[in-house]
Amino acid sequence: MTIKIRTLEGPAEMAALSDVFARIWGFTDTQVLPKEVFIGASIAGQQVLGAFDGPRLIGGSWGFLTWDGSALGLHSHITGVLPPYRGGGGFALKMAQRDWCLARDITTVTWTFDPMIARNAAFNLRKLGATGVAFRPDFYGPMSDAFNAGEPTDRIEIVWDLNAPPRPGPPAEAEAVEIPRDYLAFRETDRDAARQARAQATARMHELFEAGHRATWFDGKTSRYLFTRR
Repeated sequence: MTIKIRTLEGPAEMAALSDVFARIWGFTDTQVLPKEVFIGASIAGQQVLGAFDGPRLIGGSWGFLTWDGSALGLHSHITGVLPPYRGGGGFALKMAQRDWCLARDITTVTWTFDPMIARNAAFNLRKLGATGVAFRPDFYGPMSDAFNAGEPTDRIEIVWDLNAPPRPGPPAEAEAVEIPRDYLAFRETDRDAARQARAQATARMHELFEAGHRATWFDGKTSRYLFTRR
């Protein structure tokens, strides 16, 4: 299986991207990102990437440019691939996103993710080498898609420095925060216990971020975040 990434063009491809995102997240009609958003973003020079397995669109990424007062950045608003392609499709998209940015002299990408999803934490912090810089409690407010319905939309804000050297490994001195290995499965078997686990873990994360720590690693063996001083 070879995944190819390219910039999407035209209404048909933008409509296909909208459909793929709806399938990945189980969006309701009120949450589907319409093709018109992607068409407008593309015309404005924003990033709209598609991941293909042969002729089939199996994922994509949409991001928009940011300005911090001194340099352009990219905020990666949504990136995802259909479940059978999670192993390599997501990484291929992020590498294409990186190439797109560097070709435009953009060296910083930001996004947010649910801190209770261990596979995303490992991907963001360990595989990509990005850094968690802030905790955003209930960031989006109530949502009704398959992943977020009935949950506070807590998020960790990520900064990915595209010029940073590879992170060598877990830090020697760090504060650890453990989460369930598979929060979504845990939630299906015991929702009350899952809510308690979220509340405890995110409260500690919030404390650490407020005290000046950053999330710099995720240990998959112990399902723990490692936080270090800035």
